[in-house]
This record gives sequence, C-alpha cells and structure tokens, in this order.
Amino acid sequence: MKNIIDGWGVPDHYKLAQITEIVIDSSITTCEIGIVGSAVAEAWGHNDDWSLVKV
Repeated sequence: MKNIIDGWGVPDHYKLAQITEIVIDSSITTCEIGIVGSAVAEAWGHNDDWSLVKV
C-alpha cells in the first residue's frame, strides 16, 4: 500500500488509495481488513472511509 498512498494533496485534500484485483474465494465467509503504520514522535496521520466492494 505504501506505493499507492499519495497522502494529503491540493486542491482536493484527501487522495483516494485503491487496491484492486483482490480475489476472495466464494467459500470464504468472513474477511478482515486493516492497516498497520509507524511514524516518528510528534508526527500525525489518519485514515478512514474504508470500503470492501464486491464487483
């Protein structure tokens, strides 16, 4: 994901990051998604509005 996330930008501020072509077999009944991050002291960040969309 590090090579996809572009961060805060102008003029739209929030930048969309997408992971495409995720394949989840139809026999799977649950799926957990999440994020792990690290930063130096006094740095800040946030992420929100996650979606997992069946296409």
